[in-house]
Amino acid sequence: MRERKPVLDLDREIIGYFANTFIPRFDRYPLQRRDGSYVAVNDLLTFDQIANHLLGWHTLGAYTLDTDSQARWLCLDADDQPTWQGLISLARDLAADFVPAYLGLSRRGGHLWLFTAPTPGREIRRFGKQLLHEHGLEQVELYANEQKGLDAIAPVKLFTPDANWTWYASEYDAKDTLFGLVSGFEVEMGYFSLTEPEGVRGALGLPIERDLHYKPTTLRELQQLHQQFD
Repeated sequence: MRERKPVLDLDREIIGYFANTFIPRFDRYPLQRRDGSYVAVNDLLTFDQIANHLLGWHTLGAYTLDTDSQARWLCLDADDQPTWQGLISLARDLAADFVPAYLGLSRRGGHLWLFTAPTPGREIRRFGKQLLHEHGLEQVELYANEQKGLDAIAPVKLFTPDANWTWYASEYDAKDTLFGLVSGFEVEMGYFSLTEPEGVRGALGLPIERDLHYKPTTLRELQQLHQQFD
């Protein structure tokens, strides 16, 4: 991929602060296409590419987990004005409890950001969902806009033969972290580690299996299918 050199000089120290705050991994990155979808670039993310993003030459995505499946921030995404007002109210409630929250506008609504010490991705998702539930904002999306989101195709299905757990993977970092749809206690999209399914056992103690008869399906279709029985 040919990089466009920044027209303006940005302070590399400022770029470093931005990168260390919002970008948890640099071994690969999501790049937005012209149609709005994202493609995974399996190459090192450079400061020049980040500068081009800040200058508006292209749009980069940000993975929510680092290579150890840890998160340092949680972002709540409001896609319309009513839910955006709900996030503003939530930020005020958090401020009253001395919890700093940061608001940012988007074209349709806005985002609420919370920053934390490195926390396992599974725990940060649980915290976010509980926070939204307590404030009646279940319609707000936890930021997990990895690549094509729900339009991504999941080529792999894992399941427990003796328990009601299923994992669909649309991305894999070739180490331990996958991204996709998980159907267990609830149906949710996000990251999970290979060690997460391996630790789930049903009444018979059977290990997870790969469904060899499964046909690749989009996460959206799988989400709709499982929500019918949730």
